[in-house]
Amino acid sequence: MPLKYVREKLLKNAQEEIKKDRFCHKVFVSRADAPMRRIGNEEEIFELFKAKGFERYVTGKMSIPEQIALFANADIIVGEHGAGLTNIMFCKPDVLIIELFQALIDISFWFPAQVLNLKY
Repeated sequence: MPLKYVREKLLKNAQEEIKKDRFCHKVFVSRADAPMRRIGNEEEIFELFKAKGFERYVTGKMSIPEQIALFANADIIVGEHGAGLTNIMFCKPDVLIIELFQALIDISFWFPAQVLNLKY
């Protein structure tokens, strides 16, 4: 399957970043730098997750190897529907994915989550 092939190739190339294990295992993916579909009350929502031990990351400001490492080391990922969640392809099996939606519900990330044995 192409998804698994790309996943394995990129994970292999990012091993040095992954070994650093410098990211929190509870990840809140921010869209603060996105031109569209930002969460209007992201600060309020993030405070709820921060109280549970989550750290916020703006993936658009991270290198590709850093993004891969962030998702590869995560246990729980929370994020609004958008490009940043594409990185779920680097998660280990059984990672919990919580996707936040606004007016439109789109199941684009449901399929790869099922293929990779993630808890979506």
